[in-house]
Amino acid sequence: MNTPALLDVNLAQERVLGWQTKLHRWAVQDEQQRFGDLFNLVCDPATLLVAWERVKRNRGSRTVGVDGQTRRVVEQMGVEGVLAKLRVELKDGTYRPLPARERLIPTRSGKLRSLGISTVRDRIVQTAAKLVLEPIFEADFCPTSYGFRPGRRAQDAIEQVRFFINAPRSYEWVIEGDVEDCFGSIHQGLLMEQVRRRVTDKRVLALIRLFLAAGIMREQGSLAATPSGTPQGSGLSPLLSNIALSVLDRRFEAAWTARRWPSQRARDRANGLPSYRMIRFADDCAPRTRKEELSRSSVRRTRCCARDEGAKPMAGLAVLRGRPAGGGRKPPRGAPVKSRGAELAETARLERVRCGSRRRAEANH
Repeated sequence: MNTPALLDVNLAQERVLGWQTKLHRWAVQDEQQRFGDLFNLVCDPATLLVAWERVKRNRGSRTVGVDGQTRRVVEQMGVEGVLAKLRVELKDGTYRPLPARERLIPTRSGKLRSLGISTVRDRIVQTAAKLVLEPIFEADFCPTSYGFRPGRRAQDAIEQVRFFINAPRSYEWVIEGDVEDCFGSIHQGLLMEQVRRRVTDKRVLALIRLFLAAGIMREQGSLAATPSGTPQGSGLSPLLSNIALSVLDRRFEAAWTARRWPSQRARDRANGLPSYRMIRFADDCAPRTRKEELSRSSVRRTRCCARDEGAKPMAGLAVLRGRPAGGGRKPPRGAPVKSRGAELAETARLERVRCGSRRRAEANH
């Protein structure tokens, strides 16, 4: 097979950025527009080259998948040949992703978290698909979502919380929640339904289903099916999880938009109704300092539960309830009472805030 010469990296990045800008602009202009013929963009040599550059720069490129290959092995085989072979397999429909290799890592709670490490070849294709899909779905994501999104970080989410608790807004109560086993429990059928809201290309949809059904090779050597969830650790999983959780974001955003003006929210509080704003960073809480962890160890963690539709307890979702009418200290109906330890924990978190993010928080208000 004749291998074409590899494109210049800068030229490839410029080409990819060009059609990414167009896709995002079209998605913003028409919320109902659905996109077809995206598969050719995934298979484009420029897309695969940019995807390889991102995989190569990632520290995980030195980690092997089930095939035992790392970035160095791919470079020894020849990047041009590997990318050309991937493109041929994608175009003729013979590409099949390999199972992700399981890696169990300990958490602070003493439990083990399962990560799925894909092969380098699969990571290239996943990143290529992300390059195509991300500009489209970024147009639909709510401004209060901060996890795994370009140009956003945990400090921005913390600053948004600080923006609401400071005067003149003076929101007082912060409720944390947790999406239990988010990456492992996402309903794949409902996830694909959300993807189809924007994507009609059957080959792209089939490619996503292949990744979801690839399975996981356990540390013991057995192959486990993945009927639900998206393996945490793969290049495409963060985007897919945001697509799934954007349904939750839109619900809270609609409630906030319905009470757009501060005077409306003030009337609600005067009538004993809560005024709240949800701020989400992926499926987990914002990073904590050591001081906050020590404070939290002495108090029982507050959890909130969406009582309707049988939702599970959620974390990483900051629901801020406003000061009651008249400026009193009595919390609004249904809000938890903060202990001294919880106040110390909140203070420690705000110490991490970078003041330079304030302008971004105000712009999203």
